[in-house]
Amino acid sequence: WPTTAGANIRSNTLSSFGFTGAATNDYTPITSGYYPLWGKEILVHVVDPSLTPGNDQTITKTQLGTQAKPGSFLGVFNAQTVISTNLAGVALLGSIENEIELSKTNLATAIRLNEMKSNRSDDGASWVQLKNNLPPAPIYYIAIQKNFRDLVLATYGRGFYILDDLTPIRAWSQGQFNQNKLLAPKQAYRFNYKTGIHSASSLVTGSNPPYGASINYYLADSVKEHPSIIILNQKGDTIQTIAGNKTKGLHRAWWNLAHTSIELPALKTIPDQKNYLHLDSTGNRKMFIYDLNIGPGLEPIRVPPGVYTVVLKIGSNMQKQSVNVLNDPNLNSNSAAIEAQYALGKELLNSINTCLSLIERMEINRAKCLKINTDQSNAQEQMIYNLEKQLFDVHLTGARMDIFRNPARILERFLSISTESQTQGADYAPTTQQKLVYQALNSQLKKVEAAYLQLKL
Repeated sequence: WPTTAGANIRSNTLSSFGFTGAATNDYTPITSGYYPLWGKEILVHVVDPSLTPGNDQTITKTQLGTQAKPGSFLGVFNAQTVISTNLAGVALLGSIENEIELSKTNLATAIRLNEMKSNRSDDGASWVQLKNNLPPAPIYYIAIQKNFRDLVLATYGRGFYILDDLTPIRAWSQGQFNQNKLLAPKQAYRFNYKTGIHSASSLVTGSNPPYGASINYYLADSVKEHPSIIILNQKGDTIQTIAGNKTKGLHRAWWNLAHTSIELPALKTIPDQKNYLHLDSTGNRKMFIYDLNIGPGLEPIRVPPGVYTVVLKIGSNMQKQSVNVLNDPNLNSNSAAIEAQYALGKELLNSINTCLSLIERMEINRAKCLKINTDQSNAQEQMIYNLEKQLFDVHLTGARMDIFRNPARILERFLSISTESQTQGADYAPTTQQKLVYQALNSQLKKVEAAYLQLKL
């Protein structure tokens, strides 16, 4: 940016810095400064709470330089911006009106990168475009949501744009990206969704970020295999493994604060008198679970609040960071109740996975017997069938109303308990009825499993 003497900065626009003293609407002269070639005004907002000791006062060039820290200030460029030469290391985000060309780049949103550690300032020569879906519209207001580190922009066209979690941008401004790096995650809240009868939606309706904890990492170069993001609990047990992106650059993955998702096995047989159903080219058809009251039980169980370990595994190299999972601030429960429900959830998860594993093995063996098609194999298939029909609705066709035609079995009932206790009631202790029904169903499951093992297939 060019240097010009006699530039002015309006002091009342800097009142958000929070320094004590008298406010004024006059312009405070600055003898020299760096600024673009357009407009007349700057609006600055403090990001770092430690820089807010008081209220309104004129901020001089020297004060700005003294207080500046990497990533401490964000500026909204409505027009002309006046910045002190002492602001090396400060990351600035802004919108440039009318896509004015600067440094051979049309910028809708840009970051000025200066590294304080090396005492180097390139005077705005280095800019990085961070546009995504942000349109080329003037940005008039900017704010940071402190709990979530989200950057919120308001445009002239009455639009709001939110960049979730500024962690990687702040790290970038401090020059941290010269090798593979797992960034420290921000705290994550174990929110509960509130549903209602009515919902407002239109062509301009916004969307929430994915549920859970954002995990940010940087790859200095592309790698052959996908990195693994492993979530560990306090005992070092694996909660979930997430496949990462293997290309060079900055990446973000989301952990849903839960265990690994439940996967339904493929069915390999056709129900009796349902010859209109067909298997696909691989000899499979999908298992269908009724969506109301039962289907939500397929959601993975959420972990309780606490500190978890995030591991980024790239080949044989591993990096670790901690993520703190917090309760929903509006929660009306206690840790003992949540832990009790989580304990039941883990038992349910094990039983559901055991049930699905048995169904998968039974389907494979039944398909083999039917393919052999001898008296002995058909008799064996019938024995497996008599056990399998106790585990789930073997008559299901994929129609939504199957659940009303045939009785629910062990699997559907497990999922019904999981819907009520885990998906809808994870913050409260399990009821006596839920625990008793689970114990009865689990006893039935063990009997079916023992009988199947006796077949010695």
